[in-house]
Amino acid sequence: MTIPDPEFIPLLKVPDVAAWLGIGRSACYEAIHRGDIPHLRIGRRLYIPTAQVRILAGLGDNHTEPTTDETPHGQKLDEQGTSDDFAT
Repeated sequence: MTIPDPEFIPLLKVPDVAAWLGIGRSACYEAIHRGDIPHLRIGRRLYIPTAQVRILAGLGDNHTEPTTDETPHGQKLDEQGTSDDFAT
């Protein structure tokens, strides 16, 4: 089971997080209430930021640098690693 990319799925439900972390749903709720797992409350529902789950699972924060001379949006980079979009 793969934890989704936070860019596409920013929030996860508690049962999904429990499954990805290999703990029970009740244990996940307890960890949330102890403050061990950061969360957001929207109405009565609890959500966990996907980026935090990736960090808790030891997968890092999913931030990667471009590996080519282009930014993720296809802009060309100059020798200093900046794009022309903000040239003055």
